[in-house]
Amino acid sequence: MKKSITLTIIAIAAIFMFWDNIPREYSKNEKSTIDIVISGNKTIPKDFVLNDGMISPGHSPGKITVTGDFTMGSSATYKCELKDLTGGGTGHDQIDVSGNTTLAGTLNIVLDGYSPNSAEMFDIIKYGGTLSGTFSTITGMPAAWQIDYGVITPGKVTIYGPNSTLPVEVLNFNAQKDGRQVVLSWQTASEQNSDYFMVEHSTDAKTFSTLERVKARGESNAIHNYKVSDKVPAKGINYYRLKQMDLDGKYSYSKIKSVVFNTKGIAFYPNPASQTISFNKPVESVSIHDMQGKEVLKSQSPKSVIDISSLQPGIYIIDINQGQYNSQLIVL
Repeated sequence: MKKSITLTIIAIAAIFMFWDNIPREYSKNEKSTIDIVISGNKTIPKDFVLNDGMISPGHSPGKITVTGDFTMGSSATYKCELKDLTGGGTGHDQIDVSGNTTLAGTLNIVLDGYSPNSAEMFDIIKYGGTLSGTFSTITGMPAAWQIDYGVITPGKVTIYGPNSTLPVEVLNFNAQKDGRQVVLSWQTASEQNSDYFMVEHSTDAKTFSTLERVKARGESNAIHNYKVSDKVPAKGINYYRLKQMDLDGKYSYSKIKSVVFNTKGIAFYPNPASQTISFNKPVESVSIHDMQGKEVLKSQSPKSVIDISSLQPGIYIIDINQGQYNSQLIVL
């Protein structure tokens, strides 16, 4: 009898352990009389999906950390309190996401007696991966304030006043092959307190060096176009990023762009692909990196076919035979 009870307890514990490893997905649809409210200072150690209900960090104010991906549904609300300028988690509510962030629903700004001035800004969400979507409704925002979804300040969702000294608003940064050169161009929509730009180059997406320095306009609300060229790119993968410097020494980086110059007659197919890719002849090694330079797949044994089914849809760089051949791989 004791053995039967022990086995039953173990089985129940195993079920709870399995349940605890399932990504969090909250919805009040199943019990419409209950409002889901995720609040307090806490860490959610998984992917977090809030279909409806409310997420309200901290206790006047605070921070909720999500170690996976974060998704807000169209019926969900992020209640964000602003208190002072001491930073995210202390001066204002913040959601800190390690992975990708998908936004929808409502952003509700709560001032609770605080009166921010027109020169202030608050990073209400930080994310380490990608950002998609926007809030469909914003309530409580101070008059004339705006919201930036990672364009002006990469990796952050920021609300800011009309007189805040945000970095230059870079609309785009592009790197395109032009014969044996690479043309690097960018466009700004406005510039405040801006000093100069530095175009940086790398062959490993880790160590960058300055390719060229370009003087900024300084103060402008008009659209301006900039362009420089890398006349001697390296064989293989060339990584580029844009560094924008302010007069007060603050700076920000653009997303990394890459251009590939092939050197050997190796080919693979299909491209795009979803399950496997094949080579026109056996290769000794294959290394696949994401667009941030992180290695996501590696093979060091001779083969003509490799399995890529574990890769998430997106654009990757494939390195064959330790740099003999580099190309872009699109995974569907």
